Amino acid sequence: MRARSVLALLLTGLITLAMAAVGQPASAAPTSALGSGSSYVNLAMNQWKSQANAAGIQVQYTPTGSPAGMTLYKNGGSAFAGTEAEFPSLQVADADVTRGFQYVPDVAGATAIMYNLREKSGQKVDYLHLDAVTVARIFIGTITKWSDPAISATNKGIVFPDVPIKVVLRSGRSGTTALFFDFIASTLGQEYVTWFEGNGCGSARIRPVIIECSNPSSVNNRPTTVAFGDSQQIAQFVANDNNGQFSIAFDEFGYAKTEKVPTAWVRNAAGGYVLPYAENISAALESAALRPDLTQELSGVYASKNPKTYPISAYSYITLPCGQSPDRPTCRGAYPDPGQTQTMAAFLSYVSCAGQTSMATLGYSPLPPNLSQEMAKAVGRLTDHPTGRE
Repeated sequence: MRARSVLALLLTGLITLAMAAVGQPASAAPTSALGSGSSYVNLAMNQWKSQANAAGIQVQYTPTGSPAGMTLYKNGGSAFAGTEAEFPSLQVADADVTRGFQYVPDVAGATAIMYNLREKSGQKVDYLHLDAVTVARIFIGTITKWSDPAISATNKGIVFPDVPIKVVLRSGRSGTTALFFDFIASTLGQEYVTWFEGNGCGSARIRPVIIECSNPSSVNNRPTTVAFGDSQQIAQFVANDNNGQFSIAFDEFGYAKTEKVPTAWVRNAAGGYVLPYAENISAALESAALRPDLTQELSGVYASKNPKTYPISAYSYITLPCGQSPDRPTCRGAYPDPGQTQTMAAFLSYVSCAGQTSMATLGYSPLPPNLSQEMAKAVGRLTDHPTGRE
């Protein structure tokens, strides 16, 4: 109880500091800020908004999926968006987002390869090892059975059943899908392009990856492919020993933890097999490159020789407005309502510090100190009170 009281006092102090940053008296009433978007980050968002709300920071969030959240934000229907996909990945040019925006990394996460599998003898498999090429080929349909030699080669001692792999995908486009297919595109190169274009999906781009197939279950005409609308549904399906048996899916690791679904050890570029634990996510993202607008370039993660690297690791972003900034051409003015500026400044300040402390228990990894500092700079851009050099 005492710990909760201390946290409440800390968060209340953040509101006061945020109001001072925008030149408002501490007695001014902040305005509720409604956000939507990524389900990848929703487990973190649920905790953040709950603790923030308890301290009077009025933030709400609906996990609509990154594309829907970014579209709603672009059209002025929400105060902020959660996303793993930038506007160009959604086929929206930065210049067309007249409202203005900045990307702010909020948490580090990993795309886990979840599965529900039994050996030919009927024994449950809970120690599956897969290399990157095998993972990629399973999800584009080149590898279709659990008895495929490529799977057996990395799992000595397991006799796999000669049954179809039931591939579980996200329906429509999503930020999680964009992240995962960026990994596939990097792993397979031209093989990915040939597959994508050969399935009537339009012209493939390696980066940013665009998933244009409106019905992923039709890809390769595979009757063993199913699709669901959000991360929670995917994890629950794979966890089900009836419908989900012999299935495999990609999803944010936190959902695998929540539903108690086993996840594959994935081979990294150093040759080791690694699970998506917090320390392995952190090790991977030491090789991530951040562009000037803080969006991520992950080819270094996929190629990282750090033996601890979990290779399908990435950041999630909060997308929100920012005041005029000569170094950020996408900044075109803050919220018209100063109360929303106060609320979001306080919320970002909380997420950057206290909000990171329990991320590992949820299946994420805390932001490194340099990105926590970038969140402070984002508050400065939002309030037109810079906190340091860009």
